[in-house]
Parts: sequence; C-alpha cells; structure tokens
Amino acid sequence: MATFGTLDPASYSLVWRDNFADSSGLDRGIFPITWGNPGDIVAGNGVLTITSRASEGWANAGFIQSPSGAGGGEGYGLYSVTAALNGGEGIGACFGLWPADNVWPGAELDMLESPDATRSSGYSAIHSRAANGGNAYDSYVLTTDLTKVHTYSLDWEPGRLTYYIDGQMAYTTTSHVPLDYAHGGVNETFAAQVTNAGSAPVSQSVSLKIYDISYSQLNPGVAVPAPPVAPVPGWVEFGSGPDTLILWTTENAYNGDAQYTIKVDGVQVGGIQTAIAWDGAGKGADMVTVHGSWGGGGHVVTLTFLNDAYGGTPAQDRNLYIDGVQYDGNWVPGGALLSNGSIDAAVNGGAIAPVNSTVGSGPDQLVLLISQDAWEGNALYTVSVDGVQVGGTLTAHASAGSGAHDVVTLLGNWGGGQHAVALSFLNDAWGGGAGQDRNLHLSGVSYDGVAQANGSADLLSTGTVTLNVAGGPPAPATYSVGSGPDSLLLHISQDAWQGSAQYIVTVDGQQVGGTLTATALHGSGSDSVTLNGSWGSGSHVVSVSFINDAWGTGAGADRNLYVDGMSYAGTASAASASLMSNGTAWFLAGNPAALPAGNNGHVVQGSSGSDQLVGTAGNDVLIGGPGNDGLTGGGGNDNFVFAQGDGHDWLNDFTHGNDHLVLKGIAASTVTTALVTYFGTAGTDVHYGTAGDSVFLANVWAVSGADILYA
Repeated sequence: MATFGTLDPASYSLVWRDNFADSSGLDRGIFPITWGNPGDIVAGNGVLTITSRASEGWANAGFIQSPSGAGGGEGYGLYSVTAALNGGEGIGACFGLWPADNVWPGAELDMLESPDATRSSGYSAIHSRAANGGNAYDSYVLTTDLTKVHTYSLDWEPGRLTYYIDGQMAYTTTSHVPLDYAHGGVNETFAAQVTNAGSAPVSQSVSLKIYDISYSQLNPGVAVPAPPVAPVPGWVEFGSGPDTLILWTTENAYNGDAQYTIKVDGVQVGGIQTAIAWDGAGKGADMVTVHGSWGGGGHVVTLTFLNDAYGGTPAQDRNLYIDGVQYDGNWVPGGALLSNGSIDAAVNGGAIAPVNSTVGSGPDQLVLLISQDAWEGNALYTVSVDGVQVGGTLTAHASAGSGAHDVVTLLGNWGGGQHAVALSFLNDAWGGGAGQDRNLHLSGVSYDGVAQANGSADLLSTGTVTLNVAGGPPAPATYSVGSGPDSLLLHISQDAWQGSAQYIVTVDGQQVGGTLTATALHGSGSDSVTLNGSWGSGSHVVSVSFINDAWGTGAGADRNLYVDGMSYAGTASAASASLMSNGTAWFLAGNPAALPAGNNGHVVQGSSGSDQLVGTAGNDVLIGGPGNDGLTGGGGNDNFVFAQGDGHDWLNDFTHGNDHLVLKGIAASTVTTALVTYFGTAGTDVHYGTAGDSVFLANVWAVSGADILYA
C-alpha cells in the first residue's frame, strides 16, 4: 500500500457507486429518501445538482440512504464524493455520514460543511454523544478552493478515521472513532443536503454539484499503514532577569519544521526558534520560557513566522500556531500564522489583579476567597447554596500563588444553622505540559461572619466540591402579627438546617397572620412574636404547627421548631414544646383556672386531699389539685387542669374532640400514654411530669395531640 498520507485506491474494492451517467436521477436502490421542492434535485449526464433558492424560502433539499436501524447503511470502509460548491453564506452545502439508527446526538461524520461565503475553506466534523447525553464534536479546517471539483474521501477503519482531498491526507484521528455494527456499534448512511442555514446569502441560490459517490471496502489482507508518531513537545528556556515570558507553540510540519522569532516591545529575544510539537496530535505544545527585565505594565510580544511552505493540499502545508502567551503569570490567547507574517500578543506584568464582587441579595453573607491557575482563559465556576444557584457563571481573576484572591460575597436569605455550599468548576483545560493547566482554588469561606474550618479546596478538573457551613447565632427577632386589643406573646426558637423553620399559629381555631419564620437558634435566645386579636379575657386554645421539617445526615443536619414559652393577658406560661417533625403543639393561653369569655360553666376547685369533683352542663374548668381525685365534667366542653404533684386521678367522662386535659407547667416531652384496665374499666392512662403523676381517662381508647393543652 502507498505510504501514509497518500490514498491508494487499489487497496479497496468497490461495493456501490452512483455517477449519474443517465437522466434517471438518483439510484433509488441506494438513496430511497429525498426532500425538497420539485426541481431542487436534478441528475443526469454525469452530474447531480442540489439547489436551495431564495424564492422558495431557502428550503432544504437533499437525499440519504435509509437510516433503517443500527445494521443498515454501511460499516467500515472508504466513502468518497467528487463534488463542487457554489458561493453562499451559512452552512450552504454539506455531505457526510449519518447514524443508521437515526439517533442524534450520535456518530455523525461530516465530510464537508462550508460556512465561508467565498468557499475558500470548509471543515470536517466528527460528532459523538457526550457523557451528559449532549452533542460533542471535533472539527478539522479544510483550506482549499471548494468551488473547484475535488474528491473528498473518508476512510473509516477500526480505531481510526483518515480524511483525504484528491488522494492527499488532510487529517487522521483516533479520537471519538465510532464502532460499526459488525463490531458492536452503529453503521452509517450517506447523506447530502443544501440549505442556507439561516444566514444572509450572497446570491439567490446555493447549490452543490456531485459527480460521483462511492463506497468501497478495504481488500482482505491489506493493512492500513500506521501514521508517523508525533514528536514529544520541546521545552526551551533562555535569557535572564526577574520577569518570565512563556509561549506555547505547535505546528503543521511539511518538508521541515516551522521557524519563528520572538520580540518583546520590538526587541528580539533569543535567536530563531524551531517548532517541534504537532498541532492536534494530543501530546501538548512546545513550551518556550524566556527570562528578561521588562517590568510591570503592558508589553507587546511579537512572533514572526519565517518559513511558510505549501504543496497544494491541506496535508502539504507548513503552519505555526501560538496556543497562548503568559507573562509573569498572566495568560493571553495567541493565534495562527498560516503564512509568513507576525502576530502580536498584548501582555501585562504582575499577577492578575483580584476582583471583589457581590452577587445576590438578602441578610445573610457567604464570602468565598477564590483564585485560579489561568491558561487559555480564566477559570469559570458557579456557586449553589442548599441546591439553589446564586447568580450566574462567575469568573476567577486572582492568580494562585500570588498571595491575592478574589473576595466573592454572595447574599441570600438562608438563615442560621448548617447549609450546603456547592462550588462547581466548569471549564478545566490542560495542554499536556508545565504551566498548561487551568485550575480553580478556594482558600477561605465565611458565613455570616463566622470563618469555616473546612473552607479550602483545589479543583484540578471539572467538577464540584460541597462544603457544609454554619453561621453564628442570629439575633432573635421581635415582631407583631395581626391587630386587635388582645396580645398573645410567643417565644420561638429553632434548629436551622438548609433554611429556617416555618410555622403557623391559631387561636381558638382561627389562624393569626400567615406563615411565620423562626430566626433565633435554640439555646441562643428566642424570637418574641406578638399575635394581636380580639379574643377577650379568660383562657384560649393556641396551636403552633411546624410545617417544613427537614433532615439530612450527620450532626446538625436537622431542622426543628421549639415553643419556649408564652404569655396572655399578663399570665405567663412556662409551657413548652419541641417539634422534631411536622406536627402541631397545643397550649392553653391565659389563666388555666379562668373560664373563657362568655362561658356559662363553673370553675370547680379541689382541695389538697382526694376529692370527687363534678361539673355542670356548661363548659367547666375542673382543678383537682393534690390528692387522688375523681373528676366528672358533665355536659359541655370542659377543661381538666393538672400540675406536677397532683397524684393519680380518675376522669370519668372525657370526650375526645370536646374536652381538654390542661397540663400546667408540664413539658410535652414528659407525657406518655398507655392503654390499661383498672378495676374492670379499660381506658387510657396519661402520665405527665417527672414526679410520677397520671390521669386515667375511663373508656377512652386514644388521645390526640389536640386533646392535651400545655399551660
């Protein structure tokens, strides 16, 4: 077979060909599917012409082999097209291979697309499915006169794609090479299309002329020659002085290597340099390090390409590429020299100045100290708090190692407690050599003024690091809700985690205000929340409902609500409740011994002994006091008041949903219930406090949270 770089047609056997020798048009046995308006596809006398016209709204026109499934179309082999394009902007004309299973993103192999109106260049693209399911591609520039007739060939072999123009290699790659169906992948179908692709045309039509399409397979026993091995990139260092200039260069070698000179502010440094690393070979770039005494501020670095050469094909073209220039740690992009000439890069001395910024709004502050290793651009990142992104994509500026950092202040309404902060590095880049690496660094974190012990991370590749942060205790809140002459004061605190606890309050069954949010952290004070209304004297039933419980893993990853106390009409209550999950705590506000306003019942007070207390038909308050008392409420909705030291009492006619047990000065956490039978009577025993007190509810099989009020 011919040496690598030149196509040898004798190494292949023809499978099918369509050269449009007669006026019957496309061979529909090969290309059964077409699209476009009548007259858009015309074939005969050795040429097929596909045209898209302005008068037709630039409608697409084209044809394809049937993408009938993964095993349809063709597999490994040589695909060749002899064609010419006319002028026009947009993609215009294109042809190549489409996945036979008709699934995209996938292995679309574009042989030629041309967005250049002059048709002096085009590109070939190798598409693949990215890890996230999206489209990824590698593209290769083809510099030739596309209006002339050329034969474009793509050789698809296991592990390699090689592209030829007029038999001369334009590129070869082992990157993202798909498998064909016979080897566990998907075959390809040939397709061609003309469209203006949405850009303003330079003419009233865009057309593609195809003279020949063929598919061939490599002859048995013929081996594809291995390409030459790309050299290891060079590493050159010269000069002396406190300032450091680094250049990364690659080349297209043809009949010798590219040579160039370097100037700083118009003065040449060093002699003639020779590029070694091949562009696109995947081995990185040459690294040229120059030392001098140029100082801070702006400088102009000039690279001059000296020995351009061209043999008439893309594979016979010597070019020089400057991948980037770095001066005293500051990176700027370079460019391409495709002929003899110069390119200037403006650089600045000194470390990149840090940039301080503020993003978002709200009372809480998350401060990040950010720096980067810049290469071919700055590091980009996003920040999320408790799963919600704050601001957009952020850009790092300060150079790592300079001692400086960007101070990035993120504002929000996250509250106290623990929060999850996710820092995501978006655009890692690496060139294969020293200094050719873009990284992101986090050197400090504070939340609401509290420095975090875990506030550092080095992101050396694209990815996310998650940190748990916690602020200092916020100042307890004091505010009022509602209107009216009567006031109920609640003392509220919380365990905050990924946001603050929220709750609603009712008085005598009516909600007061909307959804309320706790601020004070439990153990660091309480919010003072005053609810105003027109409830009158006496006692009132108050409910506090926790509505947004949350729980994670690890210490502190739990959101809870606490009722630390309350007072009404000058009567303070030590009643409290700990709500560790969504639910409701019930209280009696005011004097437990006082009847609600307008009540027609009585207060029945026991002695220090064992009493038998009987209520009336109204809404009574029965207070047994010390001793083992028997209580009968009678009719109405009665409150039975108990306190620590009241002994073991018996309640004969407790009615669920109407009557209440009122536990004065008793913590809800000390209350337990059990089904028991005493003297042949079954019911529920309610134990409360820490002194062993209880009340037996005869013939009651269950007690709900609303049956017990804390006062």
